[in-house]
Amino acid sequence: MPAFEVPDQEGRAAKSGSHTGRGGKNKLKIMEIIRLRTLTEQNISELLALLEVLDDTARVTPQMLRFAAANETTCLFAAVEEGHILGCATLCVSCHPLGRKGGIEDVVVSPTARRKHIGRQLIGHIIEFAREELSPVELQLTSRPERT
Repeated sequence: MPAFEVPDQEGRAAKSGSHTGRGGKNKLKIMEIIRLRTLTEQNISELLALLEVLDDTARVTPQMLRFAAANETTCLFAAVEEGHILGCATLCVSCHPLGRKGGIEDVVVSPTARRKHIGRQLIGHIIEFAREELSPVELQLTSRPERT
């Protein structure tokens, strides 16, 4: 059983919709959570900006992002809306004599997209992914106190 559980709730699935009014008309925006395996230049630019929000002292390079996305033990997930990455999270998987373990790392949402439960949806998606693709696996999520 994972060390962290997200309670079941509406909108927890990989896709969720939200209505926004524009000029008297409602436009449906669909947010999708995807696993990034190869990265475009736009993906890299948006991920670098997000990771700088998470830790402005980290020196992440495009090569590091490409390596993480292509690595089989690292699962890089992104919340995407209208072709832009709003948030991301990483699942790092390792095998131990007592079983497989996964750490949920680097969960970050763009400051302009906060308060929409995107971080919660990313974590929920990772938990479901781990159940379906990695079970049995022990999941762990930690955070610095100043981030909670």
